[in-house]
Amino acid sequence: MQANTEYVREVRSALDGRIAYEAEAGERCNASWMDVSRDGARVALGRYLRPGRVIAIAFTAPHDGRTEVSLQARVIWCRQGGGSAE
Repeated sequence: MQANTEYVREVRSALDGRIAYEAEAGERCNASWMDVSRDGARVALGRYLRPGRVIAIAFTAPHDGRTEVSLQARVIWCRQGGGSAE
């Protein structure tokens, strides 16, 4: 039996969309939302990021489809999954 090491405090809603993230100054990469809740989100990045690292995430606001929203996020966990890092 394998222990479940994922702990989610809030119920997450499935979300399918594109985001951009910046892990290093001036290095903007594309990623995809997987699910989101009030206190976190799961995104497929295509690379590994060390837990504890702060990144910037940018996406288009869903209410108007034009406004770019940018926020700071901290990597809590990261694992290799399905051909890309999550």
